[in-house]
Amino acid sequence: MTALHGLGSAVVLGAALLLAITAGIAAWLGGAPWVRMAGTVVTVLVGAEVILGAIAWIGGDRPSEALHYLYAIAALGAVPLAATFASEAPPRPRATVLAVAGLIVAVLVWRLASTG
Repeated sequence: MTALHGLGSAVVLGAALLLAITAGIAAWLGGAPWVRMAGTVVTVLVGAEVILGAIAWIGGDRPSEALHYLYAIAALGAVPLAATFASEAPPRPRATVLAVAGLIVAVLVWRLASTG
């Protein structure tokens, strides 16, 4: 299960970076309607990764640092919080906020991997 959790973290990291880059480009070009859906995909991937981590935890595989749990909660909530914050914003600022959220999730996932 630990190997699957490690692979999942790489997938989430890639998806978060892809969100940050593509939403940043969309913001530069004036916004895009698909940005919110891309944020939802990243949130679902983070949620799946949290579930895999919980299964690993139940199996006795614990992270080396307790901060791992805090970073996981922050990564899970970053995109939904950003989307709520920018829900009534015009397309360009909404895409900008989600690009920043993608970058934050990427940094959190990188940090999660280092506390794993």
